[in-house]
Amino acid sequence: ALRVESSRERHYIKYKIWVPDAQDATRTVVLRYRAANGLRFFEDHDELYWNITGDEWDVPIEAASARIELPPGATGVRAIAFNGPYGATARDAAVTVSGTTIEVVMSKPLGFREGLTAAVGWDKGLVAEPTRTEQAAGFMASNWPLAIPVVVFLGMFGLWYRVGRDPAGLPVTVQYEPPGGLTPAEAGTLIDESVDMRDITATIVHLAVGGYLKIEEQEEKKFLGLLRHREYCFYRLDPKEGTPKLPPYELRVLGGLFQHGQRPVRLSDLAGSFSGGCTASGRIASGVVGPPSA
Repeated sequence: ALRVESSRERHYIKYKIWVPDAQDATRTVVLRYRAANGLRFFEDHDELYWNITGDEWDVPIEAASARIELPPGATGVRAIAFNGPYGATARDAAVTVSGTTIEVVMSKPLGFREGLTAAVGWDKGLVAEPTRTEQAAGFMASNWPLAIPVVVFLGMFGLWYRVGRDPAGLPVTVQYEPPGGLTPAEAGTLIDESVDMRDITATIVHLAVGGYLKIEEQEEKKFLGLLRHREYCFYRLDPKEGTPKLPPYELRVLGGLFQHGQRPVRLSDLAGSFSGGCTASGRIASGVVGPPSA
């Protein structure tokens, strides 16, 4: 047996064959192999499109020929041959069709990186066409690197599905108290990242809850008692002993409400003159992001 070595380069299989005593001699080497997925299928015919010699030889080819035998029963057999570099359409080879046998003979040597290709067609029905599943399997076997991104995607998707998804929505529990360590105004500032009048209003209510003031709703009659008007009145209270010390912005709000000492203040009297809310806004924001500046 001859010494043979094979290797794969890109989509080629290369064979290196050592022939004894081949120097200055003529030797014939026969290669027998079986190729899968070598046929092409069209609507009106099937075809064998075969590169007989290959077109990447670095040496010229003095003579090239091929004999193609189709199975008995083939009808409508026709054939052509092309020669030259890759993509060439020269037709210098002699092509003979005799029943189901096709002879292709190159009439002249092939030059550097020139090849000979035969295209043989016949009527459909001679060869069973592969199923779509078999076609897909053959395509993936020949182009398996294309599956790498798909496999990576599926793996990452599975990992995300198991450990990366956000948990399912849980029932929202109503909390009537601000989070620990935060006043209502600070919580409101964190929610929308701004200090607005709702936060000042929440501070006033918080001061009332803490015992620093009392809010009383009053009903006033106008226009001979035909109309009624609701009014809110604020009363300043002295905090009980042990009451936590107020943060600076709450002291500002409290001072803005009672600018004239302990005297009760009506809500309508504060319209346009409540400066404590404006000066407290910056204090609230500073208290959320860091200690207030001096």
